[in-house]
Amino acid sequence: MIFTTNIIPFNTDIWKTLEDLHICGRIPHKPYLALKYGSICQMCKEHYEDLAMLSIDHIIPKSEGGSTKLENKQLLCIHCHDEKTRSEHIIRSRK
Repeated sequence: MIFTTNIIPFNTDIWKTLEDLHICGRIPHKPYLALKYGSICQMCKEHYEDLAMLSIDHIIPKSEGGSTKLENKQLLCIHCHDEKTRSEHIIRSRK
């Protein structure tokens, strides 16, 4: 299977495991997360073949001190990412 990203095509036949991505040095985050989560949005649980339909989300927002490391990232579909961001802005505006 080949995923298409904004940066490079990502062929899962070449990099079959998450460990293989670590060995390669700099990890392309979106393909790594696609393998980790199976290209599934972590909110609505829909599966997406096209990585352009998925967005990297910071679990703990950077504005609240969240890290930019992989451990604080997940894949959300564009709709769910927009909804999560909107709700975070509403919560932040009420503080």
